[in-house]
Parts: sequence; C-alpha cells; structure tokens
Amino acid sequence: MPPIDDDVPDLDDPAHNATRGQLVRLIVLHKADLGVAHFSDSEIVAKVDDIAALMLARHGRALLAGDSAWLAHFAWFADACDRLQCGQRAVPMNG
Repeated sequence: MPPIDDDVPDLDDPAHNATRGQLVRLIVLHKADLGVAHFSDSEIVAKVDDIAALMLARHGRALLAGDSAWLAHFAWFADACDRLQCGQRAVPMNG
C-alpha cells in the first residue's frame, strides 16, 4: 500500500479564500437543488466548508456505488470542481 500523503494544506489559509468564494457562488446558485433554499446567502458563507465536504463525500460514495442517477443530477458540482482544479471559475461567466 502506498504511503498516505499527509501534506494537507491549511484550508483556513487566506490563499484559499478565492476558491471558497467560488464555492459559495456555486452553492447559492444551486441551493434549491441542494435542499438548502431556506438558507440565507450569509448562512451559506458560514457553512460553505461543511456543504462542500458533504458534497465531496457524497460524490465519492456515488462513484463507489455506481449511483449514476446521483452523479448525473449533481454533475454541475463535479464539473465545477474540475474547473476549479484547472484554475477556472466554478460558475462560468455565461452560466
């Protein structure tokens, strides 16, 4: 088994604020789809780390279980994560 990479960046580092802001915009755009339509935008800002962590965990579970319905329904999240990894905006300027 390969060693576990324990060089995890400090996600509270201000260097990650831009990415966090992108995730907030994405979640606000899709809050009804996520079942958090009752959250104010400021509540989403406060909970963005938790919401993103839950989405990443659920995405992983869906991949392992072959839950194609979940993956298709929330493809916008995976697409946004891919864009963020490439240094692009989570929410495209035209979308």
